[in-house]
Amino acid sequence: MNAAQQRAAKIDRLDHEPFNLVVVGGGITGAGVALDAASRGLNVALIERSDFASGTSSKSTKLIHGGLRYLKNLEIGLVREVGQERAVVHKLAPHLVRPEKMLLAAGRGRLAREAEYQHGPVGV
Repeated sequence: MNAAQQRAAKIDRLDHEPFNLVVVGGGITGAGVALDAASRGLNVALIERSDFASGTSSKSTKLIHGGLRYLKNLEIGLVREVGQERAVVHKLAPHLVRPEKMLLAAGRGRLAREAEYQHGPVGV
């Protein structure tokens, strides 16, 4: 079966096979979501417009979210959820993640306002 026939067969599967989840976009986020869902036993379809991961590296921050904005807003449940998901990533793919130190301005004085102006909102 040539590449065009393989593509047609895969597209045909989308019409006839039930999926628990369809992920649109094969960049780092879409691939990660698809991998996570498939590893939890879901039947996943991943759809990409062009080649997988085409151009995504230059557009991605490559950060595993830390939930600091949620902490700033006292959304403790979300902080816990983000922390649990981050722990899953560390467990499943420790070779892909590493801790990064960050400096966050604290307080409401002039220095905190200047840091927020220069580097974005505190906790982001």
